[in-house]
Amino acid sequence: IDRQLIREHVREGLDDFRACYRDASAEGLEGAVPAVLRFTIGGDGGVLDAEVRIDAVGGEVLGACLEEALGRLRFPPVPGGGMVRISYPLRFVPS
Repeated sequence: IDRQLIREHVREGLDDFRACYRDASAEGLEGAVPAVLRFTIGGDGGVLDAEVRIDAVGGEVLGACLEEALGRLRFPPVPGGGMVRISYPLRFVPS
């Protein structure tokens, strides 16, 4: 799958991702938070699994919410019906 297509589809989830950050901030998460979204896209374009790595105190709430949001994303079908593993960095900053 083309990188630009991945980027476009991840951006479709940005409102949900920002809501996750706001909720986690209300729970005590502070400051800028780097995150790495790791997920697998199945042959039909659905997200098969999602894992979020966050190295910040209180990042568990944000990570769980992001994993849920990632699971709702849809991507183009994978050519040949295979699977694609993606690692996507994001940085959340207070507004």
